[in-house]
Amino acid sequence: MTDTDNLVLEHLRLIRSEIGDVKKIQGDILLRLGSLETTVRSVRYEVLTCAGVDDRQQKTLDFLYEKIQRIEKRLELIPCHRHPSGERGAALGERTGGTGL
Repeated sequence: MTDTDNLVLEHLRLIRSEIGDVKKIQGDILLRLGSLETTVRSVRYEVLTCAGVDDRQQKTLDFLYEKIQRIEKRLELIPCHRHPSGERGAALGERTGGTGL
């Protein structure tokens, strides 16, 4: 064999070695990618679950608000004005000297 042949074989061995390293790194990357996919699926599930809980809570709050409105109407606690905070006052406050008691 000539020096040129030996040089080509040496380069081929080096290339094979580096390809083996690249395959190992690629395998590690694929494992990490699989882990990330699993985590993303879990996060998506949690988001969907929270959205469902939020919907149920909103329906419950709407139901309770309507129920309070019916009770106020039955007790003749008719709203007379709105406070700057967005809360509603009641005629009861006017009947008790404006203290609300």
